[in-house]
Amino acid sequence: MTTGFLEITAPFAPPPGTLRAEAVLSPCRYAGWREVAPAVLVLEGLNQFAVRLAMHGLARLDEARLLPAAVKALSMEGVLDREEMRVEGTAAPFGPTFRVSLTARRADAVGPVVRAEIVVARVAGAPPPSAPSGRATPWPGGPSPHPGGPPVLAPVPTRSPAEVCAFRVDPLAVLLAEHFPGFPVAPGSLVVGYVADALCMAGSGAPGWTGLRDVQFLRPVVPGQTFSCRLLAAPRQAPGDAAFEVVDEEGRAATRGVLVRASEHARPSAAAAPPAAAPGTTP
Repeated sequence: MTTGFLEITAPFAPPPGTLRAEAVLSPCRYAGWREVAPAVLVLEGLNQFAVRLAMHGLARLDEARLLPAAVKALSMEGVLDREEMRVEGTAAPFGPTFRVSLTARRADAVGPVVRAEIVVARVAGAPPPSAPSGRATPWPGGPSPHPGGPPVLAPVPTRSPAEVCAFRVDPLAVLLAEHFPGFPVAPGSLVVGYVADALCMAGSGAPGWTGLRDVQFLRPVVPGQTFSCRLLAAPRQAPGDAAFEVVDEEGRAATRGVLVRASEHARPSAAAAPPAAAPGTTP
């Protein structure tokens, strides 16, 4: 069976001649939705929407090699859960990239619950993004005790006091076979979610995270290496925000950005509660 991870946002086709579209985002389409924080599933759904809309802006889809390159901004303006959301977005070419502006609303919400701007870029040498096919994907290593397969990111001990957390990519995680067949790479949404939970747990009294700013996906997070997260000093950083960088064993940056954390007096997002087992998941 497939995990449904790539079906969080349903396929869509924008009207001819436009780069504007709407789609339904359903976190529960992913078989392992109970194990992942709602905000992470929403971020993944927005990334899927952005990539698919950008693909419609290319003349030859068969040559497209597109990935989310950055989340310029993301704000959660309400308490997130796992209900279906309606996503609306527009894409605009910007040099070799597409900038996609999105809003996501729950059916019972008056205004946007989530606003985001995502940059989608061509990636030389990367395999084409896989689309939901409905074909069965075998479980690597036999039956999995988790509906969505083993957790993609597994915690490992940190090597220095400067590291907030460290992790490795589980090469047997079922999701990897679907995300990019033949090229196992952890989804950026799961990396950000793992780091966000670790930073919130390390903070003093911060109940959760409410947004992202200037997040860049610089290098694939792949099996076979240990990745660690450290805090950075950032100019014009608001109180409580956390600038972070995820690096590989050679110190090369893989992901970098700013986590916007909820204040102690703000109502925390239901999506932001840190899990009991490991960062990036909920029991």
